[in-house]
Amino acid sequence: MTAEIHKGKYIYYRCTGGRGKCRQPFIREEEVALRLGRVVKAISIDESLVEWIKEALKASHAQENEYHKRVTDDLKKELSKLENRIARVYEDKLDGNIQDSEWRTLHDRYSLEIEGIKGRLNRHIDANIDYYEKGSIILELAQDAYNQYLKQSNGEKKKLLDFVLSNCIVKGDDFEPVYRQPFDLLAVYREKEDQEKRRLGQKSPIHQLWRPQGDANPNFVIQDMDLRLLRQI
Repeated sequence: MTAEIHKGKYIYYRCTGGRGKCRQPFIREEEVALRLGRVVKAISIDESLVEWIKEALKASHAQENEYHKRVTDDLKKELSKLENRIARVYEDKLDGNIQDSEWRTLHDRYSLEIEGIKGRLNRHIDANIDYYEKGSIILELAQDAYNQYLKQSNGEKKKLLDFVLSNCIVKGDDFEPVYRQPFDLLAVYREKEDQEKRRLGQKSPIHQLWRPQGDANPNFVIQDMDLRLLRQI
């Protein structure tokens, strides 16, 4: 869609017509901003749930660190073993125990295996980042995104929308957002939460109905909500 100024001051959005004649009606800028505000509001989650998910992220982060440490330790041992093999076959070559052609074959084979292990090692090191911190930023943004949207200028609203959305399709009066990850998961959760509240006539956040009490494992929250924050942030 593209913007047009009518009567010298009113801004309307219309289809560009890039795919032929379109019956999509013109939409006032104020109406576009209002509907996109609802799109942002659809990812909002309440403060108590934000804090609970943070605890789940902490617990899962500790497990993630343990897993990556175990794998990287094993890879480092394998890397050391191969480097020792290369050193030994080089000594055999110098001592005349093997032909140059045999040394080259073994050297190339071990070198290829070493490069593969280094690649896997780097991927595990890169994966072992503090996604708790990043996850917290995402959750806090989701908590306050709608309020921030209402306060901002149109230019700042656009920046926020670009961060949250990959696209938004307009069909008549309907706005169909395509959220970036992990906001798509938050939107799905929020919709399920609203549906359940309507079904039960529940005013308080529905997650309180299933939130474990006391010393229960906080990972329950991640599993029950199906929020794949740990892999997609």
